[in-house]
Amino acid sequence: MSAVYRFPRKGTALEKQMLAATPRVFIEGYRLALEKAIPDRRNSLVLFWGMSTGGASLYPLAKYYTPDGYLGWGTSSTGSPM
Repeated sequence: MSAVYRFPRKGTALEKQMLAATPRVFIEGYRLALEKAIPDRRNSLVLFWGMSTGGASLYPLAKYYTPDGYLGWGTSSTGSPM
């Protein structure tokens, strides 16, 4: 039991969804969302902008969806040589 976090009951659909939500699944979801939101990639300028800890997911995402650059006021390090 936790006063801060909620835990799903064993065997429920919520538990299955939470177990499936791995970091790789999140990155894949971001990639799919970008492809849907930007259907004409060649004629688009894509800049990743991550505030605070959001920058930590930009570098792994860039391996699967390469941005044209980064904007980064207050961004955690992306690890990118850009």
